[in-house]
Amino acid sequence: MQRFDAFAKPLEEFKVRTQAGGYISILTMVTIGYLLFSELLFFLDTEQKDEMAVDLKQDTKPLKMQLDIWVFKSFDFSRWFEFCETFLVSLCGADDIATRKH
Repeated sequence: MQRFDAFAKPLEEFKVRTQAGGYISILTMVTIGYLLFSELLFFLDTEQKDEMAVDLKQDTKPLKMQLDIWVFKSFDFSRWFEFCETFLVSLCGADDIATRKH
C-alpha cells in the first residue's frame, strides 16, 4: 500500500511513503475518476426543454422590420415542374412516378 502513496512527505533528500498516504491516494484517485465519469455522463445526456413566454410589456416601442421581396415578372413554370418531378423521382423512385402517370 505504501507504493501507492502519491503524496509522500519529502524529508531532506528522500521521500517517505506511508500506508495512510497510499489509502488517501487511492481514495483521491477513485473520487476523481467517479467525478469525471459522472460529469461526462451528464454532459452526454441531452435534454431538450422547449419553453414559450408571452411578453407582457407591451408599452415598448414597436419592432421595425424590413423585408426584401423579389418579384419575378416572367417565370418559366415548365422548369419548375421539371424540378419537382426530378425531386419526386429522387425521393420515391422512378417506378412509383411512372405508375402514377398512367
